[in-house]
Amino acid sequence: MAQAKAIGRLSKEYKDIQAKPIPGFQFKVNESNLLSPWEITFNGPDGTPLRGIFPVATWRWDTDVDACGICSAPFTHSCPKCNIPGDQCPL
Repeated sequence: MAQAKAIGRLSKEYKDIQAKPIPGFQFKVNESNLLSPWEITFNGPDGTPLRGIFPVATWRWDTDVDACGICSAPFTHSCPKCNIPGDQCPL
């Protein structure tokens, strides 16, 4: 259910992007393939075509508390027992 809500939200955001074009960019949204939803054509000032886009995103917990109540580590870091954050964390 959460995945369906996320897909609906992404689709709405893509439609908003199409409604507000950026000069020089042409956005074509492919909603059926969420792994590569962008098809962008752009020619720079020297005529060089842009062949791809690699979006980067960050996220953080939406909370007023900065540290975990169990391990006292900041939410932006992994716990003391883990090298990297992930699903295998015992906490």
